[in-house]
Amino acid sequence: MDINVFQLESQDFAEMEQALSSWDHQYRQMSSGTFRGMLQHTQSGACGIFRNRWERAIHYEGTAPAGTIGLAISLAQNGDARWDG
Repeated sequence: MDINVFQLESQDFAEMEQALSSWDHQYRQMSSGTFRGMLQHTQSGACGIFRNRWERAIHYEGTAPAGTIGLAISLAQNGDARWDG
């Protein structure tokens, strides 16, 4: 079984949105300051794992590719986290 790994560090929302072309998603920065984000994606067959890190408050919305189930786990942060509302 092949394992594919992708990593991106960026200061550009558009680059983060376009990194995973099969996802329909948009980002909007909610707090002031320079955006910096990191995305790691590991894919093995039908199973994919994402890790996102944003240094600012971000509004995210979108839909996963058909047949995908999405879960979000906040590993470490200051303040509240909300996923899909």
